[in-house]
Amino acid sequence: MAQILPRLEGLLAGYRRVILYGFSMGAYAALKYSGRLRAGVTLAFSPQFSIEPGRVGHFDHRRTRLFHRPELHDGMQIVPGDLAGRPCCSSTPCSARMPATRR
Repeated sequence: MAQILPRLEGLLAGYRRVILYGFSMGAYAALKYSGRLRAGVTLAFSPQFSIEPGRVGHFDHRRTRLFHRPELHDGMQIVPGDLAGRPCCSSTPCSARMPATRR
């Protein structure tokens, strides 16, 4: 993301309105980078709230074993300062039972 964000910022600078959307990991990224990309609206379907194993590893082991790189993923939870515009989230009933999504 460190390499692509400046390119996306340059590309989107020519647009008056930016809308981001995604599902699952893509929804996470849309929310996480909505502020940096000046999104007016972000549509997030079943987003993850973090990809950091220290925050989700106790209930979500799907990607930790295969993809975790501490130098890239630690501190990657979505925080209020990441958000811009109007974030709109939709989640499945299953995700509502996960402890981390009740916050």
